[in-house]
Amino acid sequence: FPMQIPQNPSLPTLCESDPIVDLALYTDPNFVGTWSGTGVANDMFDPALAGQGSHILTFTPDGDCTIPVTDTLFVVDKITPTVKPFPELCADDLPIDLMKYIDANLTGAWSGVGVSGNKFSPVIAGVGIHTLLFTPDGSCIEAVNPSIEVKPLIKPILTTPPPLCQGDPNLNLTPFADANLPGTWSGPGVISGDTFDPSLG
Repeated sequence: FPMQIPQNPSLPTLCESDPIVDLALYTDPNFVGTWSGTGVANDMFDPALAGQGSHILTFTPDGDCTIPVTDTLFVVDKITPTVKPFPELCADDLPIDLMKYIDANLTGAWSGVGVSGNKFSPVIAGVGIHTLLFTPDGSCIEAVNPSIEVKPLIKPILTTPPPLCQGDPNLNLTPFADANLPGTWSGPGVISGDTFDPSLG
């Protein structure tokens, strides 16, 4: 009789934290036999017991004129994606592309309030701290849920400058600005960012 060789499906790559796998799922249905190797007990493979690395497993079929076959099963650790800090956002800012803030070699999908097409809209999300979720493609990669903050718009409280004649000296605008919000003045007659020249205005 010719020798018979099982044609088993390829073994998967597993995470160390994955549940125990029934190796019968990866056995040629035309054969009955026994699996052996690191992490194997009763034809079940335990990734946690085997540990990270490559493991050669052997399937020994029952009966005469059969040949045992081996395959390599890889156990890897889960990867936690790194999220870069999000920029400061105000309630009227344009949407930002969230994929720019995740590992460049990862693909996946962002979700959460204000998220559409992997973009986050501060206008839609509204003011506050929002928890987002990045669900990566592929196996052995953990999902991450960073927070992003949308700050409210702050309107400066200004003091009205006094009436001026065209021949009056230049007026320092700093005392009329909101002391809590430093910034720059602009407009007709404004020079150096904080001085008003009546002759130009």
